[in-house]
Amino acid sequence: ATGPLMTKVAAEIADGLIVHPFSSMRYLEEVTLPMIDEGLKKTGRLRDAFQIDYAPMLAAADDAGALQTQIERVKDRIAFYGCTVAYRPVLELHGWGALQDELIALNRAHRQAEMRALISDEILHAIAIVGTPSEVVHEMKKRLNGVVDRTGLHLPGLDDAQVSDCINELKG
Repeated sequence: ATGPLMTKVAAEIADGLIVHPFSSMRYLEEVTLPMIDEGLKKTGRLRDAFQIDYAPMLAAADDAGALQTQIERVKDRIAFYGCTVAYRPVLELHGWGALQDELIALNRAHRQAEMRALISDEILHAIAIVGTPSEVVHEMKKRLNGVVDRTGLHLPGLDDAQVSDCINELKG
């Protein structure tokens, strides 16, 4: 879920919630978590009876060229999701609501490179986690600790051994 109403309903009737990766920690803290609390309160349940799963968008690589490739991939993804009207509240919270109108127009014209170019570093770092594999894991722990019960890693460009190292580091 991303929207406040769906998030609240999920907390009322489900055992948990998979937070859409088109979220920022600010959105999670200011919108998602309060709606979860409202939904749980309505049904008399406690937070420890509800699982939050959030796997943020990640761009990780050990060298600058490979990292830039991963950043471009994530910016494409952010631009694509930014076209979805239901996700506008994430953009609005940060003062980027008008960006959606530009992204929709460019998407209709199939101008993906221009869409990607509209995703600033500020937007990138609010929605995604970027860096070396170790930096990404460190930042995931910092952002998600105490907020999220489950997470996952999608790390294209890394080999199996690197992904395994990230998983072990994340667990540790």
